Amino acid sequence: VIYTVTVAAPSASAGGPAAAGVNASLEAEWTGYGYRVPLEAAALLAPPRPVYGGPLLYHQQYAIRNTIWDIAAPLAATVTAVTATVVPEAGRVMAAPGEYSTTNVQVAGVDEPDIVENNGSFIFVARGGVVNAYRAWPPSNLSLTASVDLQGIVDRWIGAAQLVLRGPNGETVLGNVTYSASVAGLLAAPGGGLLVLANLRPSAPVVPPQTLVARLDNSLQVRWVQLVPGMYSDARLYNATLILVTGGWYGVPRPLLYPAPGTPVQVEPPGALLVSGAPQTSTVAAIDIGTGNISMLPLLGVSPRALYVTAGGDVYLALPGLEKLHQLLGDHAKVGPELRKRLPVAEWGKTTILRLEASPSRGVTVEAHATVPGTVGKQWQLDVYRGVLRVVVTSMTPNGTSVDLYTFNATSLERLGELRGIAVRERIHGVRFLGDTLYLVTFRQVDPLFAIDLSDPRDPRVIGFLKAPGFDEYLHPLPGGWLLGVGREDTVLRLTLYHLENRTPVPVKRLYFREARLPDGRTVEAWWSWSPVLDPRTGHRAFVIHPDRGLVLLPVTLQAPGVQGVAVVRYNTSTGSLKLVGVVPHPRAVRAAYIDGYGYSIAPGSTPEIKAFRLSTLETVAEAPAILEASVKSILADPGRYQGRLVRVTGVYMGWKAGEAGPPPVTRSDWVLEQDGARIYVAATRGIPGDPVKDAGRLIVEVVGKVKLAPDGRPYIDPVSVRIVGERR
Repeated sequence: VIYTVTVAAPSASAGGPAAAGVNASLEAEWTGYGYRVPLEAAALLAPPRPVYGGPLLYHQQYAIRNTIWDIAAPLAATVTAVTATVVPEAGRVMAAPGEYSTTNVQVAGVDEPDIVENNGSFIFVARGGVVNAYRAWPPSNLSLTASVDLQGIVDRWIGAAQLVLRGPNGETVLGNVTYSASVAGLLAAPGGGLLVLANLRPSAPVVPPQTLVARLDNSLQVRWVQLVPGMYSDARLYNATLILVTGGWYGVPRPLLYPAPGTPVQVEPPGALLVSGAPQTSTVAAIDIGTGNISMLPLLGVSPRALYVTAGGDVYLALPGLEKLHQLLGDHAKVGPELRKRLPVAEWGKTTILRLEASPSRGVTVEAHATVPGTVGKQWQLDVYRGVLRVVVTSMTPNGTSVDLYTFNATSLERLGELRGIAVRERIHGVRFLGDTLYLVTFRQVDPLFAIDLSDPRDPRVIGFLKAPGFDEYLHPLPGGWLLGVGREDTVLRLTLYHLENRTPVPVKRLYFREARLPDGRTVEAWWSWSPVLDPRTGHRAFVIHPDRGLVLLPVTLQAPGVQGVAVVRYNTSTGSLKLVGVVPHPRAVRAAYIDGYGYSIAPGSTPEIKAFRLSTLETVAEAPAILEASVKSILADPGRYQGRLVRVTGVYMGWKAGEAGPPPVTRSDWVLEQDGARIYVAATRGIPGDPVKDAGRLIVEVVGKVKLAPDGRPYIDPVSVRIVGERR
């Protein structure tokens, strides 16, 4: 029983992809094994629901035709000016500060995407489907200059597609499919401009997600747009080539079975094994960021585990194996032939590493592969040095987990050496290859920090280790034989300064985030502290170091007082000291940056979203976007002036006592704020500050939010933050 589902752009319309000469279509073929099943049209568009009768495997084949969407006219509709004067070239460095931070990366010269990008003049912040551009230099002029709406790009240049079902009973148009965009990462393009990577989620579950790559020029106008099948996994930018890896489940994310329990089924062929789910797929794409030309390689049946790109542009991709899946499916593993052309058969508990040639013009090809027992969980477990690939894995043994090391010829991937059982029944945390030495942190109850000699890749050996409570998740080298570790001990964030003596780490100073001094002079104590740097996959991108000033900037959260912000730490390798200068408070801050002698705390989606401060005193210089101090009466008197603006209003919480304010504009839980006898609704999108009956007229609250207009023209406040500041007496 074969059904073909086609997702195709509708007929040409003004400004749509068909009008731009784009042929964007997708065809998917489902072949049911084990059951002869009617494919219900409703199941293609409906959300997941209970299924009956047991699982079913569907084989899926995709023919995806991607065309560069060369946009001749500037896509001005997607860029919204938010100030009277828009900086004409926000993607280019406009000033010449002495130094500024960039994304902390694994390999020098190979850039990695992040949710924040700093080019020394502008700081770009991604939140949801929007990229905000802030003029950051000079810091006194910190301001939001433009916003790029990715949804606008999607709506105009991809638009809605029709979902068409072709089966034994003919052709049926099921409806339209739209995509929602969320930004996954930003990259500064060489020569100016910005690369935006975004996930596109379809409205129909039968349609696979896609990753959008948009190249914006210095004026934040779109130069080209490209699509890659699958959800964003990771990417690297080497010279003018973007290496992008996507993955995920393609097609229907659940079995499609007969409609009700007890319905007779016909098993065909006899004895077929019934398996639930859909095959996974990884896609490796190489994109020329100047022209948008693309080459892609799909790898069926696997999802990506880790990506590593060398300073010379060699690409290594870690993937799981397929042996157990093949054993389970037997001859019915239809995903096998495509995959076996490119991969050896390996167990799920093993890791297959591919060495890829990835070129936009020559294509993406597998040049070599190797399989090792164990799994790779993050990019830091891969490294290439002087023609040798080094890999750290976690494998399963009869005694529990084992941390192992393997070395390979970096070109042929011929195995050279191994070191098994470095740690048993422990988890891998911090990994840092420095030349011919590996520094490896494992953890169960204490923190063994191993120093492993790799000078002879055929005979790696442990030359020293350190045991201490807690663990380090990220290790950062400092000049002169020093190492800085960021980790946890019990429930507290800590920094450790190590001195490398005969390549063996010796702790010189530890700094615990049990208390912090704020710029206003207060000292707060915390029983729990954390930082985004502790994220094992992308945490290193939140780590910022200012080597010329001997400073480290860390986004932190300290619980008990509930302080969030950016911690500034001074380190000195001459004296072996670590000192917490202080914490710049900024709710929901997850990134930091610096330009010359100024630091920036960044909290995507919050208000303020970015804050500039002096590194010497931690004094706040400016915040953006700007917040207008407003009154309820002024908003009601002139809604047009305040529409879309961020305002701060302090008044009395009136619960649901609307008075003359009318019905709630957004939800039935919207509540009322009163100031000097005037009342305005606050949308309940961030909750309600108190009991709408008992606390009405008692609590004094401060509301920061955006002024919007209800369908009937009444203004209301969509809150970003609501804070109780007192009680009415």
